[in-house]
Amino acid sequence: MKKKLQIITTKLYTKIKYCIKYLWYLLKPKLILLVLLPFAVAALSWFSYPYVKKYVQAPRAPRLQAEPSASRYLYAASPKTAESFGVYIGEKSTNSPKVEVSFGQATKVAFAMTNINPNMEKPTKEGNKLVFANVRNQVDLTYEPLSNGVKEEIVVKAPQEDNAFTFDLNSQGAIPKKDFNGVFSPFFYNTTTGAYVFHLAKPYAYDKKGERTDNVAYKIKRTGTDAEYQVTVVVDQDWLLDPKRVYPVAIDPTIVHDTTAEFSPGQLNRVTDTGSGASPSIETYYQELPADINTVGLWHMNEASGNALDSSGNGNTGTATGTTVVAGKLGKARSFVTNDYITHPTTGITPAAATIEMWVKPNWNWNDGVAHGLWQNNNNTNVNQANWVSLFKWSSNNLYFRVVNPSAGIQDCAPMATNYFNAGQWTHVAAAYNSSGMWLYVNGSLVCSTGAITVPNAALDTNGRIGFGHQNSFGNGVIDEVRISNTARTAEEIKLDASRRPYSVYTSDVIDMANVSTWNPLTWTELGVNTGDGETVASSTGLVAQWKFNETSGITASDSSGNSKNGTLTNMTTTGQDTSVNSGWTANNKRWGTGAVMFDNSDDYISLPNDLGYTTQVSAFAWFKSTGSPKGSYHIIFGPQELEISVPTTGEIRTGVYTTSRFVSNHGSGLNDGNWHYVGFTFDGSTKKSYIDGKYVGEQAVTGTLMYSFANRMIGRFGTDTTYALNGIIDSTTIYSRA
Repeated sequence: MKKKLQIITTKLYTKIKYCIKYLWYLLKPKLILLVLLPFAVAALSWFSYPYVKKYVQAPRAPRLQAEPSASRYLYAASPKTAESFGVYIGEKSTNSPKVEVSFGQATKVAFAMTNINPNMEKPTKEGNKLVFANVRNQVDLTYEPLSNGVKEEIVVKAPQEDNAFTFDLNSQGAIPKKDFNGVFSPFFYNTTTGAYVFHLAKPYAYDKKGERTDNVAYKIKRTGTDAEYQVTVVVDQDWLLDPKRVYPVAIDPTIVHDTTAEFSPGQLNRVTDTGSGASPSIETYYQELPADINTVGLWHMNEASGNALDSSGNGNTGTATGTTVVAGKLGKARSFVTNDYITHPTTGITPAAATIEMWVKPNWNWNDGVAHGLWQNNNNTNVNQANWVSLFKWSSNNLYFRVVNPSAGIQDCAPMATNYFNAGQWTHVAAAYNSSGMWLYVNGSLVCSTGAITVPNAALDTNGRIGFGHQNSFGNGVIDEVRISNTARTAEEIKLDASRRPYSVYTSDVIDMANVSTWNPLTWTELGVNTGDGETVASSTGLVAQWKFNETSGITASDSSGNSKNGTLTNMTTTGQDTSVNSGWTANNKRWGTGAVMFDNSDDYISLPNDLGYTTQVSAFAWFKSTGSPKGSYHIIFGPQELEISVPTTGEIRTGVYTTSRFVSNHGSGLNDGNWHYVGFTFDGSTKKSYIDGKYVGEQAVTGTLMYSFANRMIGRFGTDTTYALNGIIDSTTIYSRA
């Protein structure tokens, strides 16, 4: 009986177990769905969010695949859903970095760098990128397919003399249009319909540390039919040669088809995006202060760490005690807290007159009742018997500018306490003095002035300190763009330093396909004319050579026009800047940029190529400063007689060209006064016009065909004739193939 009961119980258990399993089998999908439903709803909500949706739906770059043996290319990439678009990279027969991109059945573009290594090795594939090593000495090329084009990087692994890279380009079914200056633009349009096909995106360059420049440009010229072009990528040579440059440098020109109308970072020229993300705000912005003949100390504070370098050329490098590198008003800045300051020499600062100016973003408000130092040249010892100057906010909440003479004592300019400073806001502060008085400015406006004062009677005591002031007060904030001058700058100069730039330009890479239907007329009254910096050309049309002379050593004066018309320094000191008196590279005696070239009135000269690229017309200009009487009675700027600019002892400009005979004429006056002058001439094929400092001073009629290629072309000597030389300094020099 007991055994029978056990059997019945076992069977019943088995049936119940089976029923439970069957019930789980039926309900399992529904239970799982019930559990996952909230997560599914959340996921759908997330993916419907605009930015995520845009990302998810965004087209992906096609993957690089090895091409079949019958193909002429090594690799290709094409989206599965777009038969009309494709990228083909690497010529199989030569391993050369030739690229072809098709943007439709009837339009495509092929391009390849010129003057490359003839024995190229097969490229290496790194992810979805192809790397062509050593296409030139210390230069690699990389290519990566995009969803709408191909990204190229020219990787420069070591400093190069040349700042230009040329590509042969063949375009089928699309041609570029010329802009209003008659220069080919980087936008290509269908030859039949006129519709946009592709464009060369605005190039840029960056170094190993991520320092970037947008001063990279294309030069496009037709070399044959409407399909054949040369595209030259020109990089700012000063940026490449900057001692702070960390190699390798990557230069990024890219070919794309892009018709989106969204905001693009574009090219910012004297303009800054002060907005963020999807809410950009393009504004004319402030500018870094320049160094001029009165600047004795200029600290931009843009270093990543360590000392604060002096950009005035006087070597007043600041040594940091504490301080932290932070984002500044312009670029980087230094943050100062208690016991933080930057000490610098006071070389060049005269006791008779000075101006101290800076941008300040305090961590405090104007009425905090605490003293905060901005700049001082005394360490607060022997304060009544020393020559010193101080700029500080005192505990009384007054802003003070103090000048001390041992006999006259303390002399202050201190306006009534008011809200000149607010925590977290940038304020421009400037203070100036000479024997006529003291002046204090906030954000370009005069807030305090005095009558005549007794200026310090000897050199200012001790070193200067940024972020430090009276009674050992410290800045406790961020300081940027500090400039000290050996003159009392005028109210207009201070106002300009504290103001936004007078104009700015924003150029977007995005093509606007909409028609402009209205235009609002603009009228204005001009009050003065803005001038450039002497190295930035107003127009590059016809520019065939430009020597900025910003190199720091070596025998090569590089041509920054991109045409490789380099000059060679001869009989000069070339180991560095200012290593020899009146010979070779100089930073201390420059007019523009970071350097110039000195000539010793003996045997110094710069040899130039025979052919500079002009033919029937020519213009030649140079910045010139005499430093004494010239050998042979003429300062030779350009020689010999086939293209001449010289300055006789009588101070005129002498210009000349050669056709069937020599045409030379003297005009103007005053060029031997020891000051910088901009001199040159234009020749349109029949008339030679001479200019001094932008002013027309005379002309000469010329007949015959211009001789444009000749030997012994030089700067600083009249060809092989050693009778004449140059006793002076030459800076930024240009040659154009037009009048």
